[in-house]
Amino acid sequence: MGKLFRPLVFFITFLILLITEILRRREGAPSLLADNFPMWFLYLVVFIMFLSIVGTLYMRKRIIRKHETILKDVNLDTDLHLDRGEYFYQAPIYDADGQRIRIFGGEDITYSLHFNNSFERWFAITVPLPIYGIHLKSKSHDIIIKCDKIFSFKFHYSILVDGEFFGKFSNHRLTTKDGISQLLPFYVQDAAHRYSVKNPYGSLTTAILKDDQIKLLEGKRSFLDLSKSEKTNMRGEEHTLKVYDDENPDELWLAVYGFCIILKNRSS
Repeated sequence: MGKLFRPLVFFITFLILLITEILRRREGAPSLLADNFPMWFLYLVVFIMFLSIVGTLYMRKRIIRKHETILKDVNLDTDLHLDRGEYFYQAPIYDADGQRIRIFGGEDITYSLHFNNSFERWFAITVPLPIYGIHLKSKSHDIIIKCDKIFSFKFHYSILVDGEFFGKFSNHRLTTKDGISQLLPFYVQDAAHRYSVKNPYGSLTTAILKDDQIKLLEGKRSFLDLSKSEKTNMRGEEHTLKVYDDENPDELWLAVYGFCIILKNRSS
């Protein structure tokens, strides 16, 4: 998301400059640029930025279409040999609105980006701000992590489990120990407990701990080397997860983990 911001800004800027130069030269007014500045350069930049915008939109459509093929692959569940509480998914290289990512190991678990309205959807496509959340659903549960505040130094998200409020999702401040030492400086807070996401810098292992003591989830991801996965024949980080929580649905922590990875990939 937000991949259109730079090419769109450059396209509009140079298009305005190009039109201005054309009009000024017709009226015999001096150029805003250097004397004898080649007009072909402005045409070239506008054309390149236009191709960049078209290419980004094409890549978005192509990635969505490729991940739809995984949703229909009925053999992967058995080929992965996952036990109870074990899950696997491959995160896309590019997160796109309308894209559904399948998580293997459960009952038809998929997730996609969540937007509160159409304005947030189009704003997120053009501007690289994390104003979106995640919507994970299975046959048994429906989990939504939705954005409450758009412009804030600290993340403000609400977590809904089957339509009921569960708690808040946020991040540690950079001035705190966890804000400095953790690659994924996030946590979930409900009425009674804090659930911390732990992933030190340099580690490919993530854990979600209840009150910094009880492990609820452990996830291990592959190193992103852009080579195709032998399991899915697609590119992207592979994630192998194990959920240990007996009180809350596994889908809750899968959604929290998946959203943390989305935010990590956005910032990188």
